[in-house]
Amino acid sequence: MQSPHLLLFSILGLLLGLFFPISLEVVVKRGGSAIGSVGVFEGLFGTGFIMGPMLGGLLASYEERLPYIAMGLITLAPIFTLTFKKEIA
Repeated sequence: MQSPHLLLFSILGLLLGLFFPISLEVVVKRGGSAIGSVGVFEGLFGTGFIMGPMLGGLLASYEERLPYIAMGLITLAPIFTLTFKKEIA
């Protein structure tokens, strides 16, 4: 295989295809109104798709490793939040 991109993008598409409907179901079950919850969820998801590459590029212009370090820390943040949360439903 000359380039791993096809495999990596296929895995990314599969994982996003699994993540999106499951997280949407959680939002609808926990949210007050289904329409409002889905709208906010879609808005935040879209904002993340727009802001993520922009912030990653900005951070990479200073240091090549910064986007990976920042996204790693952002990914770990919910783990600490959920660990110390008293009520897990």
